[in-house]
Amino acid sequence: MRKRHRTGAKSTKNSRLPRPSPSMYTTLQPRTSRNQSSSPTQPKPRRQVSPSPTFSPPIMTSDVRVNPHYAKVKRRADARVARIMMKDDNWAAKNAKVDLAFLASAWCFTCDGGTLDLAMDWNHWVFLFDDQFDEGHLMTDLTAAEDEIEKTVAVMRGTLRVSAKELPVRYMMQTISDGVRKNSTPEFQKHWINMHQLYYSGLLQQVNDTQAEKLSSYTIQEYIELRVRNIGVYPAIALTQYAEGVTSLPEHILQHPSLQECMRVCAELVVLVNDIASFKKDVALDMDLNIINLTRKGGHGLTTQQAMDQTFVEMLHWEICIGASEPDDTSEDRKELKCEKHGSLSSRRCRETQR
Repeated sequence: MRKRHRTGAKSTKNSRLPRPSPSMYTTLQPRTSRNQSSSPTQPKPRRQVSPSPTFSPPIMTSDVRVNPHYAKVKRRADARVARIMMKDDNWAAKNAKVDLAFLASAWCFTCDGGTLDLAMDWNHWVFLFDDQFDEGHLMTDLTAAEDEIEKTVAVMRGTLRVSAKELPVRYMMQTISDGVRKNSTPEFQKHWINMHQLYYSGLLQQVNDTQAEKLSSYTIQEYIELRVRNIGVYPAIALTQYAEGVTSLPEHILQHPSLQECMRVCAELVVLVNDIASFKKDVALDMDLNIINLTRKGGHGLTTQQAMDQTFVEMLHWEICIGASEPDDTSEDRKELKCEKHGSLSSRRCRETQR
């Protein structure tokens, strides 16, 4: 399956960044046959511009805040992952430019430097771990994939120890999980593993269906059900909860239908952003496994714009999140969406609609 996009960001003196543009645009260049002449006498192909619906203002109105420890911790984290992975200077420079440390700093913008260190390590780990299933040796080997995940969960529980030299990716999760166990309750540790297992289940389905060549025949709903799990949002929310100190919520709060729906909407939004960002490339490579392409195929002649509009209308089902929630004015009810406020796009819209 297509890799998720990694977007870098430059450091800024101001911890607040400009608000996102109200809408994104995907510019498509029609594919040209290899045998088609590129003679200058031929007219240039007309560009197609497909604006996505303007969904940013209602749910992304807050400026991005960056953890004040970002610059200092980034240097340590980038050097550490290069050392653990035993990579050369060229790899280290490229990784630093991708700047996954910035991603962690935007999610976890109030935690201390030590906790931010752990969050940065997790962001490096999740992409390295995910690459094995997307394009590495586990891509079409279900037995090996199941073994990798079983042993990774054992590492997370502390029942299996590994060395950095032999298994660097698994070792990174070992150091991360050691920190989580040291600074959280047994209840949160269970939640931490459960959120990761949702992600792992998506990866295993991805490998199984890749091996069986089923991916190209997915319906839109099947695609969404897979991607909300294997996009990695659920464990990222657990990471943000840990970093921001939201570690003592009781199980009935964590399983509240409103909170569960908010988390799902977060995952769906990440799927949308990923597929819009990669749509031009997917068209060029004639790849069908993209939410816009799948909508267009199943819509009996929909244009790209119509498919994009329909995708947003059908997926952003805020009313489910709102309808299930009637919070009492208690500290626990107010805390339940704190991590969503920090790490997601949906909770602000939910609260605004409840007013």
